[in-house]
Amino acid sequence: MNYYGEIKKIIEEDDTFYIEGKVSNMIIKESEDILQVKFPTEYKKYISECGCIGFGDSILFGLDPDGGNEERGTVLGDTLFARTEFSLSKEYIVVEYQDYENLYALKCSLNKELNDSSVYSFDINYDNKLASPVKVSDSFKEHFKSFVDSLKE
Repeated sequence: MNYYGEIKKIIEEDDTFYIEGKVSNMIIKESEDILQVKFPTEYKKYISECGCIGFGDSILFGLDPDGGNEERGTVLGDTLFARTEFSLSKEYIVVEYQDYENLYALKCSLNKELNDSSVYSFDINYDNKLASPVKVSDSFKEHFKSFVDSLKE
């Protein structure tokens, strides 16, 4: 999938939509090493083409091409936060986060790069524990399309 191509028209027509820009393989690899997972190929392609995308408070996490990725608002920063704050399992990385209510996480392999993987929703309970995951997309590619479609509405 050409991730940038999918959002190019939105970027040209709506100046409130933003994109971080291309991220180097070195920054992606550093984040994988810190998180101790292998990002699926499709997710790496998204990051390398877009960095991250968003509109208002809706952000599909990725990485910042200029660094500062351990801050909240990136897949690295929010995954580290969710692991500490909510005991998110190491095989998941956070791709969307909605305050203290819910997060969407992409399932990853700890030792091999998958082509693509499912996205799960986790409700955050009042005691900062995560509810059981519920599959919301069969693949990151599908989740990306749903995210972009929601921005067009």
